[in-house]
Amino acid sequence: MNRMGLLFIALIVLASTAAAQEIDLFYKADVTVTLDKTTFVPGETITGTVGMINRESFPIPEVYVIVNLVKGEAVYYPSQLKDTDNIFAEHIIDDLHLSPTEKIQVPLNIELPTDLSPGNYRLDFYGKPEKGLITGIPYIFAGPITRPITVTGGNGTFPQAKIVRTKTL
Repeated sequence: MNRMGLLFIALIVLASTAAAQEIDLFYKADVTVTLDKTTFVPGETITGTVGMINRESFPIPEVYVIVNLVKGEAVYYPSQLKDTDNIFAEHIIDDLHLSPTEKIQVPLNIELPTDLSPGNYRLDFYGKPEKGLITGIPYIFAGPITRPITVTGGNGTFPQAKIVRTKTL
């Protein structure tokens, strides 16, 4: 066999060996959430704890948690097919660093708008790394975790904007 043939066979063996190994491109972690209560009045502060659990044997630096306040009761995916999932407030919990297999908890303090209209809402929690294992691959690696809340009292009108995704002009 000539030299090119041997090189080709070596390349095939190398490629099949690499293909046989499972490659993890994403971190493994979880978000946990505990709310002190679930019924609020406009302007009140939502309190509780947000936890992150690193399920890897190596550190995950620069992690942040996104908390979305959503008008809507149940998560509907994909949200483009439903008109009830309108995110109107976002809170970022940043500067978290996870050691290997570490569990951390940070306080949650989100002030509700004072003109918030009564009704059913939910908080959606997502964990994201600032940097991924591969450059250019953004992803959510933990969540979403959803916690329903109820706002009572007041006569606010916020949010007034409504995104209608199911109708086109």
